Amino acid sequence: MPSGHAMVSFAYYGFLALLLLDNAREKWRYLIISGYLLLVLSIGFSRIYLNVHYTSDVLAGYGFGLLLLAVNRWLMMKTRQRISAR
Repeated sequence: MPSGHAMVSFAYYGFLALLLLDNAREKWRYLIISGYLLLVLSIGFSRIYLNVHYTSDVLAGYGFGLLLLAVNRWLMMKTRQRISAR
């Protein structure tokens, strides 16, 4: 508890999606977001399906992954502000 696969996939692939979304055109945004959600949800489902984790473990992993993703996004924005202030 929590599922490490769910946590890391949510945070890692979410960060990659955020990087891609920064420069993506509008028609690609839907593909990036839906691909991200499909990948992360299938990883979480596989953990439950294989009886490796309970649903609560996967949901807790998503919660911690969201926290990691939010901290990474905040740090990225702060870094960009410092670079642009120079």
